[in-house]
Amino acid sequence: MATKDNGYSWLPAVIYKDIPIHNLTYLDCLISQHQNKAAAMAVLQSRLDQLEMARQAQMNAEHTESLTDISWGNQIRTYVLHPYRMVKDLRTNYEVSDPDSVLEGEIDGFILSFLSSSLDKDDASL
Repeated sequence: MATKDNGYSWLPAVIYKDIPIHNLTYLDCLISQHQNKAAAMAVLQSRLDQLEMARQAQMNAEHTESLTDISWGNQIRTYVLHPYRMVKDLRTNYEVSDPDSVLEGEIDGFILSFLSSSLDKDDASL
């Protein structure tokens, strides 16, 4: 209970504690306990939202650090259309002699070769 100089002698206070993150929200500035409860829940929800946004920003920062540079010489595939026709994946050395099918979207062979090579790298690191 709190006393104020504004004529209200009994103002009910509300305290919310979020146990997993040890966040304490205390509110006693409104007249009724219902208003204090609603306002304290809004404050607690905004703090939880801020923590979630910070967590997602941290995850995004870790992800962007793990990405490679997008620059000249870091390409994944080469497409040769003249004098001979070939598409080659430079990461796995997988080659296809029909670039038209690859340009139309048939890249399953490239995906499977990359996944199998990444599995082989994981097995070799164990």
